[in-house]
Amino acid sequence: MANNSPCTSSTQTDDFSQSFQSAVVREARPFPMYTVYFDSLRQPAYNISAVLPESPLFCPRDDFFTLHKSPRASPDTMELLQHLRQVTNLFTSNISAVSFGAHTPSVRLNSSITAICEDILRLPPPVLSTEFDGPAWTFEACRLAAIIYATSLKKRIAFSKVIADIESSSNSVRFVPSAMPSASSAPPTSLLAELKRALKESDACYNCWDDMMGVLFWVALVGATAAKNRPERRWFAAVAVRCSILLGFDHGYAVMATLRNMLKVMEKLRK
Repeated sequence: MANNSPCTSSTQTDDFSQSFQSAVVREARPFPMYTVYFDSLRQPAYNISAVLPESPLFCPRDDFFTLHKSPRASPDTMELLQHLRQVTNLFTSNISAVSFGAHTPSVRLNSSITAICEDILRLPPPVLSTEFDGPAWTFEACRLAAIIYATSLKKRIAFSKVIADIESSSNSVRFVPSAMPSASSAPPTSLLAELKRALKESDACYNCWDDMMGVLFWVALVGATAAKNRPERRWFAAVAVRCSILLGFDHGYAVMATLRNMLKVMEKLRK
């Protein structure tokens, strides 16, 4: 597959990716020279048939044309990803958050963001049809990452701080039931531990979700950022790095755009 990136070399792409990805995981700002240069680039023109690493952070066409063809993407997963894409676009829009009156654009925008996030947070875990159900575990991984992502956007809380907020909430997160023989012998669960479990069960460590690798990249970035100062952080970060390396060969611009959009979300959360 031809590289559609407007960058001049793979070394340049690697430099951008490393700087952006390090900033995302640390919830820091990247070097200004990288953001200024990337923002000056023109996005490549993609035709409908192009296979792209689409995700809530990267969808340069009118729809998820690649994801719709993926056997791993169930209807529930696609509906969730559409909600995530929509809320990401709304959250990173240029409408000012400071305004007056009940019917101003920013008030309507915030209401729309809240409504979409609440729809995402109400989604139940999947019912597994078999012991190994790749599409169901893929949905579960996306759903758990979406809980972190949507709660952060709804409450304007940094990803690294939102886990404590979720775990202290009276509305506990529902997980796929454990295969342990009795509830009393099952180990204690946490949102990040269950996200890691879902990724392992989905076979993410083996094939990186193939044509859904862009979505796995997003899930891993959310997990790594939310797991700051927690033991799962390195595992999620390693998955994200692997995705960025594999995608970087043919989709350098897409990797950088995904990371840049994640940084834009995080910048909004700081305000």
